[in-house]
Amino acid sequence: MNIDFGGIDPVPASRDAWKALRFHNPLIASSVDRSKRYYRVASEQELESWLEETFIVHTASDSYQNAEQLRLDLGPVRRAQLHLLPQNHELLLHIGHDVMDGQAMLLLVNNLLQELCSPTAEIKFGSEAANLAPPLLLAANIPTVTESTEVQVKKAINDWFAALPWLSLKAVNTEGPPGNTRAQRQKLTETETEAVIAAAKVKGFTPTHVVEAAAILAIAELDPDSAGKSYGSCGIFSLRQQCNLQWRHAVSPYLHIYPLVIKPTDFADSARQLKDYYHGQRSDMRSLLSLVQPTYQAFANMASTTLAPGSNQMISLSSLGKFEPLLQSVHGVFKLEDLWLMYETPNAVVTSFLWTREGRLNWQVMYNDNYYEEDTITTWITTTKRIMFEGLGIQGLEGEAVQAAGCE
Repeated sequence: MNIDFGGIDPVPASRDAWKALRFHNPLIASSVDRSKRYYRVASEQELESWLEETFIVHTASDSYQNAEQLRLDLGPVRRAQLHLLPQNHELLLHIGHDVMDGQAMLLLVNNLLQELCSPTAEIKFGSEAANLAPPLLLAANIPTVTESTEVQVKKAINDWFAALPWLSLKAVNTEGPPGNTRAQRQKLTETETEAVIAAAKVKGFTPTHVVEAAAILAIAELDPDSAGKSYGSCGIFSLRQQCNLQWRHAVSPYLHIYPLVIKPTDFADSARQLKDYYHGQRSDMRSLLSLVQPTYQAFANMASTTLAPGSNQMISLSSLGKFEPLLQSVHGVFKLEDLWLMYETPNAVVTSFLWTREGRLNWQVMYNDNYYEEDTITTWITTTKRIMFEGLGIQGLEGEAVQAAGCE
């Protein structure tokens, strides 16, 4: 992320903010050992050791021109890290998905900006364990697994696999090892965003429905073997509002995934099928919560199966909604100029995030560069925008080109 520090030295300010974040969100300093998560209450010595391990300043002599170049050199992380490139005012948060989801990341970045602007006075470590967010099972009082919920989830997954082969982009080198995760982003102008939201609302859809519908039809248009294929993916549902009140703004992963299959036809019908799926899942939250445990167990069992990285070519879209008020860009003299949310993809899955920030709709696509060519992703993104605008009847708007991460 690019931050305007308002003339303040970014090194001590960022270090102090990172230290305060640990107190308020100690999960970021936890680690996993033998499938169990541990947090060590901080002593003065442990705190300094943790800062040395997790707060890393990269000077111009490190040869990294930007945070994207740095990210490509980072491997798996044991505990969350904050990297600072003071020469160009960039911060890189490197955090495992097991302690963070999209909305939690927005909250953490907002907390970071708050601490930069208004540092917490007199933090006394030793009591911070009280701030540890509980896992979803406790935070949302998730029901235990029953025979009926196991049967329901098993049927959903069987139907999911029965729809194979799904629509997919053209992957290459599928027998080879994974390369690097890359990202491209389509950012609509404010005028385009207003037009999309208004036109979608008239038709009874949200931006998520119309972007995903257009993305599906774009795949079908670009796939020469698309005839008769279904779109298979995972619906992603935030359960934050179903958590106990004190944990709804906790920096912790509170989400649920569930198999999604639709048979795309035209734009309006594809958007309607997506709307029916998402609304149907959310219409009975009690039932949705009852599916959390058996669904995670089923996906965990599938994850334990060894598959070639190039064999899974699923397309997924996760909607983060409107950033504000979870993440405010301006905190005093500090301003968040830009933000990329990266999800490492060590396989042929193509993952994307959709959000609105400062009145502009953003669609960011992440892919592994050993399995997909850059032009394939760019063409998919531009085709998606064209199909969405045509489906919504939007004409005469010339927006910005697709942007690649690290290329300003």
